[in-house]
Amino acid sequence: MMSSDRHDDKSLLLRSFAYIALRLIAPLPITMTGKICAALLVLLISLKHYFFQNFFGGLASPDLPRIVIILSGWLYVTLTFLFVLLVIRDITGCLLWIAGKAGFSVNLSLTELPFSLGILLIVLLCSTYSLYEAIRRLDIKRMEVTLTRLPKALDGLTIVQITDLHVNAFNPAHKVKELSKRSTASTPISFCSPVILLTGQLSNGKRILRP
Repeated sequence: MMSSDRHDDKSLLLRSFAYIALRLIAPLPITMTGKICAALLVLLISLKHYFFQNFFGGLASPDLPRIVIILSGWLYVTLTFLFVLLVIRDITGCLLWIAGKAGFSVNLSLTELPFSLGILLIVLLCSTYSLYEAIRRLDIKRMEVTLTRLPKALDGLTIVQITDLHVNAFNPAHKVKELSKRSTASTPISFCSPVILLTGQLSNGKRILRP
């Protein structure tokens, strides 16, 4: 079942690559050599998960430097957003073409340079924000739970749950230490001594790549 899922994922990625190559790279006013190089770059980016899984230790924690993981992730997300917006552009273009054939006056070209630059700007903004969300400091979420049958002696008990840390090259140990300090520092003094639960997967990858 897992092998079938991986085959389907790779097939989908290859279709996405083919779509970008045909709809974006092929029409570019550059030399054939430039188009081939651009297509190869897009192909390598689209197969990021395949390379991580089969050659660099796995998707959860590839055995690569942090900067390489961040850069490859940003390129992959950029490519994903680009694919989605290209599909939206082409569907919109088909609808406009149908509207024109139906007699409606449509004076909008989705292939003009300003529109293409707008798509590129949106893609870069979305992918950069996604990268920021991925690498910014870990969040602390506070929840208050009311239990009607809780003994009075435990009223106000604070439980700190730290889960799925996945300490690796992308999520280094110093970020986890910062999270631990913030978690304990945010516990009100008036509460009972907190219970700290460590759940989920704590680390991934090689120890040398967990700075």
